[in-house]
Amino acid sequence: MREFGILYRYELKKIMQRKIVKIATVIVFALILGTVCAELSGNYYVDGKVYDTHYHMMKTDREYARKLNGRKINQDLIMEMQDAYRHIPENEREGRYSLTEEYQDWARPYSQIYQFVNMVMEKKTLSDLLAWKADENELYENLGRRIEEEREDAFLTEEEKAFWREKEEQTEKPYTFYYAEGYWKLLYSSYGICYVLLLYAAVCLADLYTREHSLRTDQLLLSSRLGKRQLYWAKALAGMSFAGMASLILIALVMFEVLFIYGTDGFQMALQYAGAFFYYSEPVSVGTTVIIVYALILAAVLVTGAFVVMLSELLQNGTAVLAVVFGMVSVTMFFNIPPQMRLASQLYAYLPGKLLSLNMGGAFSLRLVRVFGRYLTTWQFVPLLYLLSGAAFLLIGKWAYGRYQVSGR
Repeated sequence: MREFGILYRYELKKIMQRKIVKIATVIVFALILGTVCAELSGNYYVDGKVYDTHYHMMKTDREYARKLNGRKINQDLIMEMQDAYRHIPENEREGRYSLTEEYQDWARPYSQIYQFVNMVMEKKTLSDLLAWKADENELYENLGRRIEEEREDAFLTEEEKAFWREKEEQTEKPYTFYYAEGYWKLLYSSYGICYVLLLYAAVCLADLYTREHSLRTDQLLLSSRLGKRQLYWAKALAGMSFAGMASLILIALVMFEVLFIYGTDGFQMALQYAGAFFYYSEPVSVGTTVIIVYALILAAVLVTGAFVVMLSELLQNGTAVLAVVFGMVSVTMFFNIPPQMRLASQLYAYLPGKLLSLNMGGAFSLRLVRVFGRYLTTWQFVPLLYLLSGAAFLLIGKWAYGRYQVSGR
């Protein structure tokens, strides 16, 4: 075991000292930390003139939203929102009404409530929403109708529909509003972060085994006492642990940056409040969802690392490994399988590049997997799948590693 530890530390040191790894780490660090909050830099212009700074606008909206913390989105709050927006002159309601003094003084404090109600009631304009007679029961009935429509569009089985209806009953309504911009920012940034980290893992590990073949040192290494078995596992463990730890550090830095700027408020806000997740009936908070999502990113990085380890030995060419991984991740960004093709689209959604797309075909898909008589959601099932897949990739790589030593040259 001591000898394996020495090998592991040596292989880890080799990875960390490679120039391409150092360069990739700096680029990924700057890219992730620089772009997550980039929208707060600079000014907001109206007709070519500075109207406000983006940072000041965020602070203003944050203070307004915090004043509504803990309030139910019920009849009273809906009517308050409508009354505030009625201060906007009628002749301004079809244009850029957010520039009027009336909006800034009266309506802006209720802007997040307006967005939620407008999303649920599907009103096209401000005038349409103000013409609607506020009704809390109608609001949540309409939300329930839209949720049922999404279940139909997802081609769920009757058992799956029953599962989600039971979950829906456990979700507290009316929703309680909390300012939770930090968690929403982390949630909606997760797809881009996942994409970058997957490519980062590929860049760092693509040459893990190919360098020995290209430098013709493979036979020399395998003639050593630990070369036949332990060297492969030391390399694989070093590569995957480096990718995992580097990703974990970057994720921790991103979370610190975002929550420091936007605040840690609103961990308990219902996930369904966000327009992109209104259909997802599981009673989880947005804070819990952020933890789930970033744990899935880490799992995606690790299984991708295992896949790259396998390809590195099978293809024996770092450029080819990168091409395969880049191609697979890129395809998942632009190509979708229709939900009518149930099995194919469901399996496709489990790919690391697709899982964090945060739509109905990703980690928060309504489609379930039955395991030992119990239904699991996508985000519950995928870690088990990744664990088995990662083990299979490593074993295939080990088989190729041993076979090459017999017949490679």
